[in-house]
Amino acid sequence: MPDLNEVANNSAFPFRIDESSKYQGTGMTLREWYAGLALHGLLSTPQKGTNRYSLDTIPIAALNAADALLEQLKRKQ
Repeated sequence: MPDLNEVANNSAFPFRIDESSKYQGTGMTLREWYAGLALHGLLSTPQKGTNRYSLDTIPIAALNAADALLEQLKRKQ
């Protein structure tokens, strides 16, 4: 089973210049992509009461969500 760092550092959107070449660009990693999606959700959902996020904790929460998703995906392989 691949380790979490190996899965997290896979490219989310690799691309080729032409059919005869290997992947030329890696794009962003899966971890970056998933963290961006989580960040979008956290920023678009107002928090109520004492469970509020600050601008310092939102990125940490997004990365934690991305890592949790990658961990679950790794377990299913």
